[in-house]
Amino acid sequence: MDTANNQTDMALGSFLAKTATKDQEQENLKARAERTSIYLANAEQQLIESQSLISLILSEAEDKLRWAASIDRALHTMHGVLADRDAIIKRQEAMIAELEAKVSSFDARIQEKASEAQENAMKVGRMQQTFSWKATAPFRFLRRTLIDKKSNG
Repeated sequence: MDTANNQTDMALGSFLAKTATKDQEQENLKARAERTSIYLANAEQQLIESQSLISLILSEAEDKLRWAASIDRALHTMHGVLADRDAIIKRQEAMIAELEAKVSSFDARIQEKASEAQENAMKVGRMQQTFSWKATAPFRFLRRTLIDKKSNG
């Protein structure tokens, strides 16, 4: 009987040891499941935060794209304005060149007329120095005094 009790005790001890091991394994599995659950909850929270951050970044990117598009439109408009301005400048430069040519032509004519006037003044000066001019001075005086006054007044 002792042997039978011993065997029963050993079988019971073995069974209890196996049960304790199973209980320990279950506790380990529960702890592991709880850690996994916490890890998954943290991962889910991080995913939600990441999605919020991504939404914010996308929103900012869309704002920057709209801003870039408005800058592009403004640049396009400015290019048009600059092209118009360049065309106006070219027309004005052509007009300036034309006016400069006219001024140059007028300067040449003025120079020519000034030269003619100087030649005429020299001719008159030479003529007034001649004997005949000096000899006929009294007749010119009488004409201016008597004849020119009657026709003017």
